[in-house]
Amino acid sequence: MSASIVSATPESDRDQRRNDPAWQQIRVERAIAAPYMGRFEWWIVFEAVFVFAAWAAVGFAGVAGWISYWVSVPIASLLAFSAYMPLHEAAYRNVHGRSARRGWVNEAVGHLSSIPLLLDHPGHQTRPTWLITPTQTFREEIRI
Repeated sequence: MSASIVSATPESDRDQRRNDPAWQQIRVERAIAAPYMGRFEWWIVFEAVFVFAAWAAVGFAGVAGWISYWVSVPIASLLAFSAYMPLHEAAYRNVHGRSARRGWVNEAVGHLSSIPLLLDHPGHQTRPTWLITPTQTFREEIRI
C-alpha cells in the first residue's frame, strides 16, 4: 500500500504577479506604450540631425565672431542638452524599430548625438557596474 503525499503548493509566480499592484502598473504602462513600440522613429533621426547642425552652426558663428560668445555659448549649451534624447533612444536601440537591416541608423544617430555632449555612444550603451544595488551601499560597491 502506497500513500500519496499531497502538499499544498503555493501560488505560482504568475498568480502572485497577477495580484501584485506593481505588476498591474507595469501591464498598464506596457499597454499605453504598445502602439508606439517597434516602428521606425523618423522624428528622432530628424532631431539628431537638426540639433547637430544647429549646434555646429552656432559654434562656428561664435568662433567666427558673427555672434557674441554671450549668445552662442548658452544657445550651444541648450542644443547640446537637446542631443541627449536621441542619444538615449539610440542607446536603447529604439530608433530603427523592428527592422534588422536599419540597425545602422541607431549607430549613426547615437554617434552624431554624442558629439555635442562629449560622450561616447558605445560607452553609453553599457550598464555601469558601480550602480548602487539594493544590498550594497555606494561605498561598499566602490570599496572605499
